[in-house]
Amino acid sequence: MLKGDVSIDGSAFKAIRVAMEDLKPRNRTPPADKIEACLDDESAYDFQVQKRGNLYFVSIVTIPERCDPTGVYMDGGVRYVISADGHILLKRYDGQR
Repeated sequence: MLKGDVSIDGSAFKAIRVAMEDLKPRNRTPPADKIEACLDDESAYDFQVQKRGNLYFVSIVTIPERCDPTGVYMDGGVRYVISADGHILLKRYDGQR
């Protein structure tokens, strides 16, 4: 791999996809506002996935500056625990106990 390349296996990708589809369902109505539409796109997020045994820990963090460098936003992100077969076992928003 070249410097800066990222490689994830298919199961980790599936865990990210399951989490993103939960956060942003495919059948949702797209926002009309330009900034909201940008924030609705996957490119406005950073993703992290860690595998521990048969579980995947997925973190999805909104990076609002990618859409609106002058805005102030409170949304931080969400964390998931997803089983190897693609079931969401836990979902927790930043700041949630």
